[in-house]
Amino acid sequence: MDFLNEALISGISPLELTYKPVCYKGRVEPFFGYRTVLRINSQDLGVLLPRQYSVVADRDIRGVKLASWVILKAVDCIKTLEIKNQRTEFLSVAIPNKMLLSGACFKTLKEEFDKSKFSGNGLVLEFSCDILFEDAETLQNLFYELKTLNVKLAITEFGSGYCPTLKLKDIPVDYIILDSSVSLQISSGDTVIAENVISLAKKLNVKVIADDLPENGKNAADKLGIDYYCSTLVPLAFPSADKER
Repeated sequence: MDFLNEALISGISPLELTYKPVCYKGRVEPFFGYRTVLRINSQDLGVLLPRQYSVVADRDIRGVKLASWVILKAVDCIKTLEIKNQRTEFLSVAIPNKMLLSGACFKTLKEEFDKSKFSGNGLVLEFSCDILFEDAETLQNLFYELKTLNVKLAITEFGSGYCPTLKLKDIPVDYIILDSSVSLQISSGDTVIAENVISLAKKLNVKVIADDLPENGKNAADKLGIDYYCSTLVPLAFPSADKER
């Protein structure tokens, strides 16, 4: 992650944490919740979004440190919202697969929850669909351990490529987040992948979120039975505070 080292010594604000609204289907407000988006400001490469650095971060210990930092910020945000009577049902944090498999995810959460007396309510942990390639029994144990902390779990980037979906029936997933490429397909009238994912999700009692859904795809998404969507037209901003750095 040389770009992170470069950003840290460049003198610019290297890390920028913003919040991406998740909307109820058929409505723009009030928001259901927010997905955290960590942007890395690189002097040479410009603004890097998770899609551009997550593959590297997932293989590097600094990716775990970044995720740990975002978890602390997310817990603080949820508690701040509760104080202001603006409680959110959904504030998600992307967790590197390495962090889950090493046990660092549960350890970090447990320590922070105990320290801040946080119940876990409202926090959603996102894992890339690549995690489904891991051993089924290992995944089951790790995910059920996380559920003891009262958090919810989401599988992201669904539909971007092949993944062993049958494993979903054995792990306690609350949300499936469709890849932005699938959202684009929905807006163009190609709903084959979305229909298959939604059918599976309904059988497993899992909610479906369409990421980066274009404005012209919302009617089709509603008809398909998608529960929530992140719109590309909604700005990255947190409702009750300035952007975190």
